[in-house]
Amino acid sequence: MNRRGSALLVTIVITGVIGVTLAGLGRMVALNLQVAGSLEDSTVAFAAAEAGIEEGLVRWRFNRDIEMPDLPDGTEMQESVPMASRVNLTTGAVTNTTGIAFDVPRTSPDSRYDLRIWYKAPEVGSVADLASADYPYRLLKDETLDMDITNLGGETLLFDYALGAGETGCALIEAKVLQEDAEGNLVEEKTVTSQASENHVVISVSSGAQKYRLRIKPFIFTSCETRAPAADSTFINYAMSVANLSPERTDKLLDTGISVVESTGYYGSARRTLRALVDRRTGTILSLYDYTLFVESGIE
Repeated sequence: MNRRGSALLVTIVITGVIGVTLAGLGRMVALNLQVAGSLEDSTVAFAAAEAGIEEGLVRWRFNRDIEMPDLPDGTEMQESVPMASRVNLTTGAVTNTTGIAFDVPRTSPDSRYDLRIWYKAPEVGSVADLASADYPYRLLKDETLDMDITNLGGETLLFDYALGAGETGCALIEAKVLQEDAEGNLVEEKTVTSQASENHVVISVSSGAQKYRLRIKPFIFTSCETRAPAADSTFINYAMSVANLSPERTDKLLDTGISVVESTGYYGSARRTLRALVDRRTGTILSLYDYTLFVESGIE
């Protein structure tokens, strides 16, 4: 009887071990299949994004002022506008969408890309407008705002800012005014920095026939006393104004001098975003970024 019980117990144990092993192998196989499927989806999504970049660069070649998509009611395109021209590479359908990266069905067998092109910086308002504004634009720590301010020659530009909601610490602003010389090179004319006790920086733009660029960079610290760097994700909100803004400049955006061609490809569960920066004056492609290489989490 004892021998029978022992044999039964050994059989149960062996069966359990085999079952657990097979379950582990099955899970491993399923995981490998899932990874392989994800890699395939990512490859197709990347190809779709490349197709969008190629279209955008071709369009830019024939029209350096192109913006995509075409916006209604005279709205000017910029990075903060959540719209794109969506191309379905499987069916050939082209539509405008406001649901970038959110309304693409993961079960769809089609490949798509969203194409966006812009070259304008946030608008400059009047001081009166700014008094009731809540600083609608955002600038990340170590990010640089670059814009052409030639048509603001003779004006005084006010850059107002505040730490983003929930952010703590101290933010200082460095503003550089660059002048283009006869050879087309940019030469620094002046550098203006804000004070810890203020929430703005005043930039006087010289008058004349010269071309000017403005580069603004925020430095954010945990405190102005220690100057210990804040986290990379910290940001400021800002707005720009001119004391006596001419009527023709009201609610107009500034030319950044750089055209941004951004394409996001979709296929299955994957999303790949490529962004090309093009110098508007020379036509040189300054850089091409693949954003999936740099995100810390959330890659699908």
